Amino acid sequence: MINFVGMGVAWFYFEMRLKSHSVGLAGFTLVEIMIVILILAMLLAIIVPYYVKQRATAQANGCINNLIKIEAAANEFALECGKKTGDPINYPTDLIAYIKPQAGHIPPCPAGGVYQIASVGGYPTCSLGTTVTPNHVIP
Repeated sequence: MINFVGMGVAWFYFEMRLKSHSVGLAGFTLVEIMIVILILAMLLAIIVPYYVKQRATAQANGCINNLIKIEAAANEFALECGKKTGDPINYPTDLIAYIKPQAGHIPPCPAGGVYQIASVGGYPTCSLGTTVTPNHVIP
């Protein structure tokens, strides 16, 4: 014989267990959330210095490219005006017309340095020069 009263009690307990367990599974525990935050913090600690280094390298490359443009402009100015090596250059007014991509002004150093060139045949310099890594000098 089947005991329906016993089955009803068993079914009642089974439903209660399902309801009690489903309430606990509704979200994440504090420990799980803290572990995820810890993993993200560790990944950021690894990645951020890499991006800082890449930014400094990009600024140095931009500065070196600007120095090369200034040197080319100084050489072109010397050829057109009949200047000799060692003749002084009135920087930046003498070279503004010879910087082609940005006519009207000399491109600034991406890292905030100031460019200087004293004479024909001399290399232009950045005020940051060797004070930063990587260096802002023409190789």
